[in-house]
Amino acid sequence: MAKMLKMGAIVLGVTIFLAAVFYGLSYQATKQVVTIFNKTLSGQKMLDGTLTVGTIRANIFGLVSFENLVWKDEQGRLIAQIASGSFVVKPWDIITKRVEASTITNIEINDGLLCLDFNERMNLKNINIAKRDKRKTNLSKSGFSSALKDMNFTMALNHCQLIASYANREFAMNNVNAQMHMNSKDKFDIDFSAGEFSGTLEADGLNIVGSINLRPEVAVYDLNLTITALKPSSLGTGINVHEKVSVTSKISGPLPSPMIDGNLSMKELNLPALHFTNVIGDFHYENAFINITNVHANVYGGNCDASGYFNIDNKHYNVDVLGHKLRSDIAAKSLLINCLVELNLKMRGTGEHKTVLTYGEFKSGKGNYGPIMFDSITGKFSNQYGILRFSDVKIHSDAGDIYAPLFKIIKGKLTLGKVFLYDTKTGENKAFN
Repeated sequence: MAKMLKMGAIVLGVTIFLAAVFYGLSYQATKQVVTIFNKTLSGQKMLDGTLTVGTIRANIFGLVSFENLVWKDEQGRLIAQIASGSFVVKPWDIITKRVEASTITNIEINDGLLCLDFNERMNLKNINIAKRDKRKTNLSKSGFSSALKDMNFTMALNHCQLIASYANREFAMNNVNAQMHMNSKDKFDIDFSAGEFSGTLEADGLNIVGSINLRPEVAVYDLNLTITALKPSSLGTGINVHEKVSVTSKISGPLPSPMIDGNLSMKELNLPALHFTNVIGDFHYENAFINITNVHANVYGGNCDASGYFNIDNKHYNVDVLGHKLRSDIAAKSLLINCLVELNLKMRGTGEHKTVLTYGEFKSGKGNYGPIMFDSITGKFSNQYGILRFSDVKIHSDAGDIYAPLFKIIKGKLTLGKVFLYDTKTGENKAFN
């Protein structure tokens, strides 16, 4: 029994001694890291601007933890403000004061605000991680190279805010969580999610999962993108569309010019004088253009096919809709009129509400307006800035044709022009008014 107690005491003593040595070395490592941190940052060329840290700690295995890190560019603009985080460094690089892109192997950021500004080649403006090829200067976009300095690290973002800018587009994202692995000789793996975000697009959330292939001279996207509850009005079309769109898509193509192909869906969509439900379609994004095809929806008891395009930069768009077998009683909200209508509708816009133009033509089959029977109704229409115009409206019936060259509705008030009755027997037009 005495031997066991003695052995236990020895083990406990050794453990306490080793713990004391570990924490002692960690304390010395922390002091060394603080000294090297200050000296190294003054001479490093990878990060632009100034970095300050509230507290910093390290251990002998290269784990460095910090609190209250602030990074500003040379003009004093905030790049990052991080409540807490950690990273793992190669101890030998710290000892030799050779801080390179490969020095850091693991990064974790908690409750951080990150402001990322990308140049036209999708390189971060304040981080110099691209390799310099002395044989090539002033590379054009066609000669763009995405070669990176040697890096192999993981990064975790936990409950962060992210502001990203590229060209004339900006996104502000909340509740960002991400797991990433960068191997500059192979690929960049991404598992990224964000809550509500605003800017060039507004939505309730997004997910990006996949990788960027870094082996070719120009990196290639291979990512899956899902957007939840995208708000079309944020695109600046000039139409206040409040219904939300769900998007699933695939990102491909070379960096920095992605191509996105996917599907969109909406439970409902309200446009001037039209109510759509169960909207589904396909889209292709490239060079600021969104081309929308194969759109199908239900409208006024019938259905429609649609296509169009939208330019994110100048907000110009075209939409073409073909409606089939639309019920007039549902559209007019009246049981007096009964017929099925074919609709050819076009929308054109430049991003300003006053310039949005909707126009087209319609043709009905046989039907009735109360006790009056007719063979068909045809006509043209246009709607711009609250003024709805109808032209060349003809009601064909056995008794004769009623023709209205022009009438308009302004804020619900009807302004009726001349109306004529064409007598099929005499061939005469008789004015009603």
